[in-house]
Amino acid sequence: MALVRVHGVVKDYEWGTGDTIPELLGYPADGKPQAEYWMGTHPSGEARLDDGTRLSEFLEKRAPVWLGEGHIRRFGAKLPFLFKILAIAKPLSIQCHPTTEQARAGWKKEARLRLDDPDPSHWDYQDDNRKAEVLYALSPVTAMCSFRPFEEIRRDFERLMPDGYRKYLHPEHQGDAGLSELFSRLYTLDKESLKLCIGEYLANLAESDLPLQNGPFLEPKGIVLEAAKTYPVDPGLFCPFLLHVLHLAPGEAVFLRPDTLHAYTRGVGLELMSASDNVLRGGLTHKKVDVPELLSLLEIAGGEQKLCEEQVVADGRVRVVTPTEEFALYVLPAGLYHVDQPSVEIFFCTEGKAKISSGAEWQTIRKGECWVKSASTGRYQVKVEGTLFSATTGA
Repeated sequence: MALVRVHGVVKDYEWGTGDTIPELLGYPADGKPQAEYWMGTHPSGEARLDDGTRLSEFLEKRAPVWLGEGHIRRFGAKLPFLFKILAIAKPLSIQCHPTTEQARAGWKKEARLRLDDPDPSHWDYQDDNRKAEVLYALSPVTAMCSFRPFEEIRRDFERLMPDGYRKYLHPEHQGDAGLSELFSRLYTLDKESLKLCIGEYLANLAESDLPLQNGPFLEPKGIVLEAAKTYPVDPGLFCPFLLHVLHLAPGEAVFLRPDTLHAYTRGVGLELMSASDNVLRGGLTHKKVDVPELLSLLEIAGGEQKLCEEQVVADGRVRVVTPTEEFALYVLPAGLYHVDQPSVEIFFCTEGKAKISSGAEWQTIRKGECWVKSASTGRYQVKVEGTLFSATTGA
């Protein structure tokens, strides 16, 4: 069976936990935050085989067998997705990702900047790919994403920031037009006006009877007061009342299309996304925030945010339903599966172990291990004693 083990890349961003990823992967924690574990071929953090070979190099040299001719015609000789573990101790930056058209235009626009300034942290675009994503909760996860209806936001702002809202923010329109106007004004306030608005907002929020959290989940008030400790004058502090705050129980997932404003604030999740590292930030960060570019990408419209549906496919695996051709996420709880998946797959085991075979010999995948299966592998069997995840291409 064409199956190889790979080792991902740990990202030590400041919002990460100190022990989640070490415990999952089976090595001692050093007390420093470890936020993400990347399993893929993106140049910002590429997985490698046991002998140190880059996964991209391995796949490119064997593309017809490992990726398949159909894959090569659709996506080229590369992986179109990136698989991650996220371990979140405190709120990530408020962010948005581009569509395909926006990414290509932005990458082209910054061609001269990349030549003059080699520091990627100064760029808005890291590649020319769109970035859609799905987050599957491994523990209770609090996330915020997509704008709430304008009337709900207006009521909260008039209650928590009556003077600032009336003086600096009150839009001339209602509905989505008013929402767009409100958001733009918030993000273009001069620093002194922003300080006044945030001061009033934080004082009234602290005195309010709104809950800080609900069991393991943060509520909007809790997110704001936690983030304000690090970012005391930041327009991103308003986002917990601009966006939907979601509580994902383990096993639930949320899909975020490009152009959606969002941030994850607490919990451990498995993330599958388009193979892109394009992030336009909108606050709660020390990194670059380009407000005009962010506003040019965003879909500013109030509405609801639904969780992903799950579909049990014919072989018994659970597919997390996402409207994406470049990636698909499958969950394999404990059990025996007979699978025919003629596409490249990345397996990751989060608990227990799994055994996989397409013949007489079985390969064990243990907790914290990541393995890649070729597209040319025929029908195979998986015995799962725990939980195994599969990342592959979509339909």
